[in-house]
Amino acid sequence: MAFGSVALIIECLTENPSRTAKFTRNVLAKHQAHVTPVAFLFQRKGAVRVAIQEGDDFDARLERLVDTALNAEAEDFEQDEPDEGSMEVEFICQPNALAKLTSAVTAPGVCEELVSNEYIYSPTDKVEPPSDEEAKETLARLLDELEEQTDTLRVWTNLDS
Repeated sequence: MAFGSVALIIECLTENPSRTAKFTRNVLAKHQAHVTPVAFLFQRKGAVRVAIQEGDDFDARLERLVDTALNAEAEDFEQDEPDEGSMEVEFICQPNALAKLTSAVTAPGVCEELVSNEYIYSPTDKVEPPSDEEAKETLARLLDELEEQTDTLRVWTNLDS
């Protein structure tokens, strides 16, 4: 837990858990954060991100993609702003529906490209980033240092970004 009620889940993969735990605790202490249970602040979800190309029938293809995903147990979706002729759409689902959702949205004629499919930690309540510049910098340095560690796979936060 970092200052300002910023919860962190640090996913690691290591052959030496003692070394990784010690390093992580040292980094947290150095940046005024501490180890405490925060799993209750997150939900495990599935996320599928796909890309669709812009074109003449873009709106119809986007509607077909969203309908297909919702029928395959997607709970929510978010689309990015179009960039360089394509748009990415991310669908969120329960963990047990990830394979079904991935298969449905990657079927021929539904989307052009699967960008990613993974299990994520979704915050139940998001917190605003610190307004103080020094706190923002400290938090950014903390996240950077944690992510630089070779054993760290990913750092999840409950920040509203």
